[in-house]
Amino acid sequence: MNMIPKISNISFKGYDACPIKNLYVDSVGFKPFHHEMKNIAKNEGVGLVKMNDSSKWMQDNKTLLQSGNGEILLNCGDVSYDVLNYFNRRGIESKNQYGFVTGGNCFIGKNEKGERWVMAGSKQSFLIDSKEDLIADAYEVDKKNIILIPQQDYHLDMFLRPVGYPYVLVDDPELDIKNLSGFNSDSAKNTIEYLKYIINSKENPKCEDTIKALKDAGFIPIRIAGNYLNGINFMNAIVNRHKDGTMTYITNSSLSDGNEDFSKLQEMFEAELKAKVPDIKKVYFIKGKQKNPQCDNEMMSHLQWEGGGIHCLCLEEPNFEVWA
Repeated sequence: MNMIPKISNISFKGYDACPIKNLYVDSVGFKPFHHEMKNIAKNEGVGLVKMNDSSKWMQDNKTLLQSGNGEILLNCGDVSYDVLNYFNRRGIESKNQYGFVTGGNCFIGKNEKGERWVMAGSKQSFLIDSKEDLIADAYEVDKKNIILIPQQDYHLDMFLRPVGYPYVLVDDPELDIKNLSGFNSDSAKNTIEYLKYIINSKENPKCEDTIKALKDAGFIPIRIAGNYLNGINFMNAIVNRHKDGTMTYITNSSLSDGNEDFSKLQEMFEAELKAKVPDIKKVYFIKGKQKNPQCDNEMMSHLQWEGGGIHCLCLEEPNFEVWA
């Protein structure tokens, strides 16, 4: 297994592994997960702010960006007045930019020189025709520090998770299959067949394409079993970095009353994650309250039927005062 050394507080948006000041969530769309996340936020010393948004996918249509000595709310224009007014009252300017990249399809960080970089999916949502010069202007970044990544899935945060520059977790379907091969259930066998279909499909970029793009840009990819489909995706996650350099990983639960195999997968992921990224000391898995007898895991339902998880549902505000 890859063993990485302790890393400094270099971080990102869809942010990599930054010290988080606040998480903003939609008051309606986040309701099933609020109780769990409220307790986690309290344990982590992070604020959890509920507000009315135009979309429960808080990550996607805006991002808080450090600009000069303050912050700006960078957005694509599809943001409610309630949200804009909230940040305006805090003295945070709202800035609509043509180069905006959907939050789940973008990560921001700093390289070893302290220069800001932007990692974006090659198929930018909302603004498909955005050019690199527009992205550079919107995110106040040098054009040479824009990294476009082939998309194994519709957003980067569904298959990729930075964990502190230059390290990036990448879902490897071959490892997913290896883990599932230890189960004899029909659901595991069906998932294996579908993963094999994806691997052999010529339509979408593969894990190897992601690995190559990251290496070419100077990153160090870490392969991990993190996305089993069927509503199970551990890549879609929030990472909070503490003062001592350790990290907390907050992701989606696979616990299921109806499938013992799926329930075991999160234990397997936690063990692999901590072995490959020793700085991660604690992992939380968000499940959501039971809505009805047919749905004992709201997060799995979100991922399977709506295509989004805990990272998609939260807008992160880094603590820029302590973020080196």
